[in-house]
Amino acid sequence: TNIPKEVHPKTTQVFVIQTGSGLGIISRKLKFELKPGVLFWVPAGLEHEIVAGKEGLGFKTIYSNSLH
Repeated sequence: TNIPKEVHPKTTQVFVIQTGSGLGIISRKLKFELKPGVLFWVPAGLEHEIVAGKEGLGFKTIYSNSLH
């Protein structure tokens, strides 16, 4: 599953990677390897995207108000 570039101005997002592999990209510069067991944390207000590898990428996502 790919997620195109997006920004959540007031919401932090955490991806819990369950299957497959891919890249998590923050602010078009920072790239993180995604694989099962990885938590990919995106602070509120930062542009981010997910690029799945050849075998796809399975994850759950958690949203949290940035004030907590």
